[in-house]
Amino acid sequence: MIAIFGGSFDPPHLGHKNVLTEFLKFYANPKKIILIPNFLSPFKKNKIATRKQVLDMLEIFSEEFLIPIEISTIEIDKEEKSYTIDTLQSLKKIYPEEQLLFLLGEDHIRTFSNWKDSDKILELAQLVFFRRFESEPLDFPAELLKSLFLQNEVIEISSSEIRNDFDKNSHFIEKSILTYILKNQIYSEKNN
Repeated sequence: MIAIFGGSFDPPHLGHKNVLTEFLKFYANPKKIILIPNFLSPFKKNKIATRKQVLDMLEIFSEEFLIPIEISTIEIDKEEKSYTIDTLQSLKKIYPEEQLLFLLGEDHIRTFSNWKDSDKILELAQLVFFRRFESEPLDFPAELLKSLFLQNEVIEISSSEIRNDFDKNSHFIEKSILTYILKNQIYSEKNN
């Protein structure tokens, strides 16, 4: 079993760590976790950190875990918006015998049916939703009833909130990553 966790990771933060920590409570021995930074999500407009900086931060982030973590450049190397279906099809060719678990936030439950080839995504991977908001769990549409739902602690922060007000929100970043960010002045005002 291989878990897939994608996102901008611009920057990786405690919310990301919390999701993986909770996931590993229920799936203690995945073959590996693949972190997939996107070049640009179909739902987002821009990134601040460079490709190298995102990959460097993910390397630091992955050192926190005691299981195999691979950082895939399958999306970030495309240098264009990526779609989940394309990524999963590529990974299934690499790992044809492995069960793929795809981690995504609960905020995608209501809009998942609008994703490109959402029905095919469900054929390729088991969806594992994680909590992002302090609220009652959302009702699952019929096509998502077989999905799994993590009861992770909610850390209400996003990478975009950190970028938009770095001084206020930098405490949501691990110290080792924060050191890298400050050294490279990634989210200084001149870069925003």
